[in-house]
Amino acid sequence: MADRAALEDLVRVQGERVRGLKQQKASAEQIEEEVAKLLKLKAQLGPDEGKPKFVLKTPKGTRDYSPRQMAVREKVFDVIISCFKRHGAEVIDTPVFELKETLTGKYGEDSKLIYDLKDQGGELLSLRYDLTVPFARYLAMNKLTNIKRYHIAKVYRRDNPAMTRGRYREFYQCDFDIAGQFDPMLPDAECLKIMCEILSSLQIGDFLVKVNDRRILDGMFAVCGVPDSKFRTICSSVDKLDKVSWEEVKNEMVGEKGLAPEVADRIGDYVQQHGGVSLVEQLLQDPKLSQNKQALEGLGDLKLLFEYLTLFGIADKISFDLSLARGLDYYTGVIYEAVLLQPPARVGEEPLGVGSVAAGGRYDGLVGMFDPKGRKVPCVGLSIGVERIFSIVEQRLEALEEKVRTTETQVLVASAQKKLLEERLKLISELWDAGIKAELLYKKNPKLLNQLQYCEETGIPLVAIIGEQELKDGVIKLRSVASREEEALSPLTCLIGFLLPAEPGLMTRRRHGRSAVEHKMLIPPCPSFLARWTSEEKTLWRKSKGEQASRFASAELSKLSEESGTHTI
Repeated sequence: MADRAALEDLVRVQGERVRGLKQQKASAEQIEEEVAKLLKLKAQLGPDEGKPKFVLKTPKGTRDYSPRQMAVREKVFDVIISCFKRHGAEVIDTPVFELKETLTGKYGEDSKLIYDLKDQGGELLSLRYDLTVPFARYLAMNKLTNIKRYHIAKVYRRDNPAMTRGRYREFYQCDFDIAGQFDPMLPDAECLKIMCEILSSLQIGDFLVKVNDRRILDGMFAVCGVPDSKFRTICSSVDKLDKVSWEEVKNEMVGEKGLAPEVADRIGDYVQQHGGVSLVEQLLQDPKLSQNKQALEGLGDLKLLFEYLTLFGIADKISFDLSLARGLDYYTGVIYEAVLLQPPARVGEEPLGVGSVAAGGRYDGLVGMFDPKGRKVPCVGLSIGVERIFSIVEQRLEALEEKVRTTETQVLVASAQKKLLEERLKLISELWDAGIKAELLYKKNPKLLNQLQYCEETGIPLVAIIGEQELKDGVIKLRSVASREEEALSPLTCLIGFLLPAEPGLMTRRRHGRSAVEHKMLIPPCPSFLARWTSEEKTLWRKSKGEQASRFASAELSKLSEESGTHTI
């Protein structure tokens, strides 16, 4: 052990010697000679068997996300959240784990995919499988009977996922749900409208939304001769028709689940049909289905749904598909699933579905399963499959070799000469105080070329340059990185005016003990630069600089309000 410690000391000393020679810029021969000695000592030392060896990898079915990937994700989330808010949704959150009994028996054959946790102080817990069951528990626990909510969070499934296809063990779900007693199909139609709005906004390709109704499925199973006890398990088999052929599904029904072959054939006659409202009307006249009360109710609601979807202008995106089953046990009415379409290989062929990117449906009985008195709260909702969407967007950006900005920095504060760190720090502090997204390089005397190169590498569009001449003239030079055009701006408020977003609406900011509320855009009253703002400067700015500065921003200085302590750009 003592010999090893001595060797470790020699390795450390020799390593310091090599580093010292490199810093002194010694000759290459001398450095190589000392490096050879270091390697020889390390070889004598051998591997340290006492140190544990770690495998640096993420767990199966999970992944890390780089800044570039996170930038893509944030943009996708922004599209989704803005749509949810546009439709009046509130946001909630729930624990990442639930009591095991809360999740048990809600997911049919997929219940085996729930992650169970070890006993934690007497409570048996499981990681949430989706966001719908926790939402139903939330409604029952808080005695809520009416809410429109969205929830974006991670869920967990003990699956063998194909990560290349956007399937993971840990992944995000983006859920939107409407809970409450309303007139038939109005909330359902809005959910489908939201789904179409989001998929259209994301521009990930052509898509089709398949719709069906669990009451139609159950009625169909009944008239085909499926025993009541086999409804849910046969439903799970039918749900695989988007992935495998009818023959494979039939073999599973007959061979594994004990269904009579003639019953399976009758099911096959129905589930291979798809179309629009004309198919709904055709099935309303079906001599068998029309005699089943459940199926009749489901078909009547689907007919009404198509009327609303036509008014929303999305009926051409919807297909009534009798093979859609959605294997989850809690669905009770309309169900739907959006798939991306692959262009047909030959003229005249139908486009092929290449994967589900959103799904949902009505679940009127789930809340009642948690309520002590069994009180039901009708619910309908949707879930966006964001992981698959992320994969598609990332692949598209890589194929196009498109550059993605990973920061939102508006301007880099740069210096043209040495010994201007103090001025840079003062300027960037005022920009930050005004709400401007700004950066500077962490060097006392950075070269101007290095600062400009940093902007080009990171996509920062503007550079605010301070130099000795600018300080004498009392101006700041604003440079466009792309066009290399420059403008000298004075006072500082003009620079801030360029960088604040000119967005309609009201923006309120409170700084230095004052409140500023104005239409369009505000520069917060900061004494350090308002002291430089005079009526004469304002007039000179509008006359001499306004026209040139418009190349950098469309904002226009209008007035300074003495009463409110604000001025408007």
